[in-house]
Amino acid sequence: MGLLSMIRNHFTDNYSSHKRFENSRGYIKVFRDGKYVYEHRYKIEQKLKRPLRSDEVVHHHDRNRWNNDLSNLEVMPRWDHDDLHGFHKHGYPKNRRR
Repeated sequence: MGLLSMIRNHFTDNYSSHKRFENSRGYIKVFRDGKYVYEHRYKIEQKLKRPLRSDEVVHHHDRNRWNNDLSNLEVMPRWDHDDLHGFHKHGYPKNRRR
């Protein structure tokens, strides 16, 4: 674990009584119901009062993976999210050569 991750973990742990950490992709995971889950997905599912469908993703408006405030999160179809970020269904940017 790098120094930056340790600093982030220190601060995120102090904001919640639940165990939180930043994963290798920069998303916050929290311990809920006996397992670690993505915080942004958990918050949206609690708001919607249902689990997300497999074709739904949570978009961070400001693209800050730490900002999991509900006002910054939006549920959208996976295809629309990939299109928004310039990716097609295989995960490559539309203009990238393989």
